[in-house]
Amino acid sequence: MRIYLILIATILIFSACTHENHECSNSFSFPLHETGMICNIECSNLTDGNPIIIQKTSGDTIFLENSNCLHLLSDKWIAGWGNNERLYDAGVENLAIITKINSNKSYIILGKQLRGKIKPQVGKHIVFWNTQPSGFSSLQNKEVVSPSIFNSFNGKSAIFTKIFNHEEKYFMLVVENDTNTSSTFLASSTNLLKWKAEKQGDPIIHYNSNLPDWCKNPSGLAPIPTDLITVNNHSYLILVGKNIDLIQRIGLAEWYNFPKGKIQILDDPIIIPDKDYDSKGCGFAKICSYHNQLILYYDAINLNNTENICMAAANNIHNWNKSSKNPVITAHNGWRSAHFTSEPAWLQVHNDSIFLILSGAKSFKDSYWDRKITGKAYKDKPGNIDDAQLGVFVSVDSEHFCQHINNPVFCNNYSLSTENEHMGPGLKFIEKKDTTYMLYFAKSSSTEWKYNILIRYSVKN
Repeated sequence: MRIYLILIATILIFSACTHENHECSNSFSFPLHETGMICNIECSNLTDGNPIIIQKTSGDTIFLENSNCLHLLSDKWIAGWGNNERLYDAGVENLAIITKINSNKSYIILGKQLRGKIKPQVGKHIVFWNTQPSGFSSLQNKEVVSPSIFNSFNGKSAIFTKIFNHEEKYFMLVVENDTNTSSTFLASSTNLLKWKAEKQGDPIIHYNSNLPDWCKNPSGLAPIPTDLITVNNHSYLILVGKNIDLIQRIGLAEWYNFPKGKIQILDDPIIIPDKDYDSKGCGFAKICSYHNQLILYYDAINLNNTENICMAAANNIHNWNKSSKNPVITAHNGWRSAHFTSEPAWLQVHNDSIFLILSGAKSFKDSYWDRKITGKAYKDKPGNIDDAQLGVFVSVDSEHFCQHINNPVFCNNYSLSTENEHMGPGLKFIEKKDTTYMLYFAKSSSTEWKYNILIRYSVKN
């Protein structure tokens, strides 16, 4: 039976911007629209705000100083609190089910403790985590694609950079991670749950002496494909690689007789680090077609080692011009206050609007006052501290973006062993009949430090 693949974004998303003046609403419609965490009384992750403080406890009943956000909670939320230790005070170290919520009297009642052994402490902050953001529930608490299906896969940590549909079958580009290599493998599936290795399990891209100079390096790291596009009946992979200076560049590979044939990496990069805003590297990239042009967004590392999103445009896939507005997304505040992560995870065009999902992490509390006066550096700042989560941004002109009011809209479930650390920069929506599936990958430390490729689902009402 024919498998119908439809990106849910093309059904649910509508333009949220005013084209003439580039203004956009930060409450635009999107498949992921609920906030992933609540960690301040302002109920907003776009700012650090003021933490939610525990006023008193009585057994499993927790009274809060402020109940502004309790009306947003339901039984799919869990509560988290820290260990009151440096580096371990974000609000994910201890987790418990919420069995009752009383917003009028500012209290909650906790059920089973899911993580940690410390009980909530008076005067400390508490964080609430959405375990089913926008109705997406975990389909299974185990990895969907095991690296063991491939030959010579180095390690057990796997990520994906692209999932695509071809001739009634799904294909996934699977890349080694957390190793000293970065080979890419190809997997396929007809049902999203059972995947098999293509190409007899051998890598489709690996490090070798015949690589072009732009992606040949002393570390032996192969270039990584981060996206795929077909232009004039030719299929191209967008690659990120390092040369002898170990600084990232972006290049192309043509995939002949896609997806079964040869992959030829082209000799010259298309994006090089030649501006102040990307002088330390041009990384993880996503591509789309927009208003008769090709548009590429990439993770740019500037002179200060801050990562921002930059854009380049092209009339043909070989010749690119960087935007004069670069960087087009900075937004290092609130949930994205850390400067070290800005990888684009998902890109989709709908009518005049461009929707881009980005990684972001919150920085530690580390001011001079915190380090030298109060001694609370690396403590007392709740939320996704040093942990990458995902948020969505929108634009109607490709160069001016605003972010969703509820960012981050997707946080990992810290109570699950397969994703108890942070999110990775990868996402795919797939709609089949009355169910929408979402594939993603997240870091786990429960058995060993590794990424797992995972799946969630949401049933239509």
